[in-house]
Amino acid sequence: MRTIAIAAFALLAGPALAQDAATFQGYTQSLQGAEGEVGQIELTDTPQGVLVHVVIEEGALQPGVHALHFHETGDCSDAPDFQAAGGHYNPTGAAHGILAEGGMHAGDMPNFTVVEGQRTNLDVFNTRVRFVEGDAPLMDADGSALMIHSGADDYRSQPSGDAGSRVACAPITSN
Repeated sequence: MRTIAIAAFALLAGPALAQDAATFQGYTQSLQGAEGEVGQIELTDTPQGVLVHVVIEEGALQPGVHALHFHETGDCSDAPDFQAAGGHYNPTGAAHGILAEGGMHAGDMPNFTVVEGQRTNLDVFNTRVRFVEGDAPLMDADGSALMIHSGADDYRSQPSGDAGSRVACAPITSN
């Protein structure tokens, strides 16, 4: 089993707020690929942002580097291309990518690697989103989606990092 922990975005968090862990909100959803379920996502809403945990089953995605983003609509019903999920989640109108001046989208997250023959576990902390609060609520009227792309995000190309096709999607809605 391979575990990838990415904490770089946690550095963007504001001051820590005291809150009982029992009041954090959780969300679990299956991650769908072109042929069906490829894994699971677990999201935890915290006062500083959302902790994203993704599990991808062994052999479910092509080995290599993949981009991970939140997309603007909670609709993954149109596999295999998942276009119903819309573009990258960007309610504040920022440029795409951590390397772009004026970037990054609320939905931008780091790339991760799928290793052949291994289950992938990924943890990312995104400080720019919350479930229902702030400037970038994931569970707004039309929800959002967690999307995995076929290739790596270059962290600068507009509007979406030249990350390739959409290969897995999980809707994020309040329903």
